[in-house]
Amino acid sequence: MNWELYKQRIVPLLLAFLLTTSMVPTPAGAVNKGQSEVCLTPSGHPKPDPEHLINASAERLGTGNVIKITYDLSDFSNAPFEVSLPQRASLVSNNGFTNNTESAYELSWNHKTRRPSITYSFNASGPPSGQSNIPENSDYGYSDSWSLAPLPGHLQPHVNPQIKNNGVVGKNVVFFGEANVYERTVGCQRIRLVVPDTADMSSSPDAVLDLLSSTARRLNIGHRYTVVTVFASPDEMTRSGFATGPDMVVEDDTPTLSNSQSMWIHEYIHTRQGMVVSPEMKWFIEASAKYYESRLLYEDEYISRAEYERHLINMAQAQRQGVVLANSSTWHNNSEYINGALVLAALDYRIRESSRGTQNLSDVFKIMNRYSDPSQNNAITLHIFGYCSERERTAVRPLVEQSRSRLKHYISEGGLFSEDIWEPDIHLHSRSDAICTYSLNPVFSRDLLYRRQ
Repeated sequence: MNWELYKQRIVPLLLAFLLTTSMVPTPAGAVNKGQSEVCLTPSGHPKPDPEHLINASAERLGTGNVIKITYDLSDFSNAPFEVSLPQRASLVSNNGFTNNTESAYELSWNHKTRRPSITYSFNASGPPSGQSNIPENSDYGYSDSWSLAPLPGHLQPHVNPQIKNNGVVGKNVVFFGEANVYERTVGCQRIRLVVPDTADMSSSPDAVLDLLSSTARRLNIGHRYTVVTVFASPDEMTRSGFATGPDMVVEDDTPTLSNSQSMWIHEYIHTRQGMVVSPEMKWFIEASAKYYESRLLYEDEYISRAEYERHLINMAQAQRQGVVLANSSTWHNNSEYINGALVLAALDYRIRESSRGTQNLSDVFKIMNRYSDPSQNNAITLHIFGYCSERERTAVRPLVEQSRSRLKHYISEGGLFSEDIWEPDIHLHSRSDAICTYSLNPVFSRDLLYRRQ
């Protein structure tokens, strides 16, 4: 299929979908002048009345890896109250909870006390005196003077974590120890940067907040928390960074910019992903963060056009072979990041061209974020983005089924791009024995991709 046929048949479907969902075209994710974006509470729900809040006091016991959470249910009804231990944590003791499920991580309030509590440990082995302990396969750590720890999950949305010792608490992460907190406000969102006294920052707090603030201003994709808490980890982690709900953690020695990439932007984007995805769309989570971390650096002029283009070419050269993005069992060596980001880059390019620069991938991202309630059984699925069959050789076909009440957005199952990803040879797989190759010869100006908005 040539590009003209692709443009005539497929792209109008996507643009029609964007229009039928009452979206106002905006440049490159910029917020409309006069637009007031609604923020979510850290629990992802409308702001509760104070009497509906459940206060939870977090304290560190001693200088080790043991955390105690005490709940104040004095004004709570006799409705069920359930707590989920953090992953890979071990229950030390509890008061006022019972385990009525097969999972040792799920605890239910037994109504025998209005101040129930749980005590748990994380990172089972302790560190040598004066040294930190961040073992393999862990994102959290501690030393004699500080602790970066996970908080429990709750079935009830309006639990308000508070800290009893020195430190700073988020929604899902808590830091115990001496720290400075730096803040910026962007619209309805407040960004808190927590820098422990023991941290050795590669970039200044102002530089980090400048970067995150510009990212927050530019990203008009919905799902914006009222507060995002950014923790600078004072020691090396298994991963360089991660995000959980409205909290994100990045190693303290991570620069704001490195090789046209930014871990700070990457993890912030994860806080803006509210969509529920099906197993075959899980790749989108890391792929979109990977793509946008460099795209936004370019948009805000942290990197030049030449640097951005070289970054895309480097990703094309680094693609992983034998990967079907819709099948996570085929992923290897961060393939969902690299291969997935290239698919999104190519799709973004085509949307920009077909809409004459008035729409882009962030418009699709915003629609996907509207489908964030897992109870509604409306996860984003992939039926067809591109496929090959024995009867016809078909190029990429991003098909969108249009519906105001339900969203089904179909994105590619996989792809391999040439170094010039705007004139790619793509191998799309719907099954292991079905592979087709095609070439696109765009008739539009590449400048559209690099036009800053």
